[in-house]
Amino acid sequence: MDVRGLLEGARLLKGMSESQITAIGNLAQKVHFSRGEKIILEDGRDRDFYIVAEGKVSITLFVPGSLDRMESIISLRAGQIFGEFAVIDGAPRSASVQADTEVAVFRFHAEDVIKLCETDFEFGYRLMHNLGAILASRIRDTTLLVRNNIIW
Repeated sequence: MDVRGLLEGARLLKGMSESQITAIGNLAQKVHFSRGEKIILEDGRDRDFYIVAEGKVSITLFVPGSLDRMESIISLRAGQIFGEFAVIDGAPRSASVQADTEVAVFRFHAEDVIKLCETDFEFGYRLMHNLGAILASRIRDTTLLVRNNIIW
């Protein structure tokens, strides 16, 4: 699938003009990872975000009190985005991401995306609005998961 189709599927392009879609699409860099390879490291300071083009990745957390135990919390497939928190807040990575299979992703360098947001305020508003909607959906899903675990 091409980057535009993936971005549309991830809901990042909602409400954007053709020129804005082209501008963010031009920032995409296709990168390949081997099975087991780390894409993002928990506590890392990089700020890029990614969208899965092919394959499957897992988001994992370090388990406190263990020497090296990592726990997988979710798997992502083609069309799903990860790493977007760092673009918004610049904080260290809250989780690691590793390739479960041979993986191709589109990487977006945060600095380039932020520069685009600063030069096209409408684009910046739409992108942040769309990222906010994605994050809100994930928080709602997490809230339901926590609620179900509390009830049982």
